[in-house]
Amino acid sequence: MNTSAEATIWDTHTAELLLAEILGFPPQMFLDDLTNIAHSNVRMTVEAVELFLRHWIDKQDSSKLDALNKELETGIAALQTLLDSHTDLAFDLFEAWAWRNIFEIPPIPMVTPHHQGLDLTIPGDEETRLQRELSQKKQKLDATRRLEVLLADAVKVSAQKKSLAERNLKQLEFLSSTDSLKDLPDTVTSIVNKIQELPDEVPRIGQRDPEKRRWEGSQSDFLAWSVARAIENTRGADEIGQFIDEQTGNAAMKFVEAFKRV
Repeated sequence: MNTSAEATIWDTHTAELLLAEILGFPPQMFLDDLTNIAHSNVRMTVEAVELFLRHWIDKQDSSKLDALNKELETGIAALQTLLDSHTDLAFDLFEAWAWRNIFEIPPIPMVTPHHQGLDLTIPGDEETRLQRELSQKKQKLDATRRLEVLLADAVKVSAQKKSLAERNLKQLEFLSSTDSLKDLPDTVTSIVNKIQELPDEVPRIGQRDPEKRRWEGSQSDFLAWSVARAIENTRGADEIGQFIDEQTGNAAMKFVEAFKRV
């Protein structure tokens, strides 16, 4: 019994899936839409009857209005319930009849039109492998498209740089001919020659050449060497001479520093 019930449930489910594939929509949704349309017509009918009766009550004697309104509310509710119950019963029977007649599929082998030519015997592992390969190819395709976009942008930038370089080259075309340099003034030519004669490295001011001795350098180097030598020669042994030597040395050093600043 359980096996038969499970087979019946499985067959019904398979039939629903197959019908949805063929029709393009679930059959149950179609039946539900028909039921909802019928209930909508019932509701509009009840509203029309209620509106008619209210107009009729308004024309009656004022002493009977309360009783008539109460009777109208009770009657409308009963009418709504009666029509809804008959509608549900009728469409339940129609749904059962539709599944047994209109939407019944005999248990025979069949192939839907959009499944013709497909190999449906592929095992699950093989299908998983094919899906993985398809995903990898999609990723490569996306990467190729992004690369094409980057290359197109690079080509635009390269074209702009080429155009700028061509304009600059056109502006400097006059330098390609040596005849155009003859029109320059003599002053400019002499300045260029003097610049070419300048040494590659210019020594800093106040820096002594290490290959020369102290008295063979600049004038300030010679004066500093002379003063230091004089102080060393005149340095005495007594305290007065030492004091004079210190004062003379300080004065000499200040003189040399002042001379260097000048």
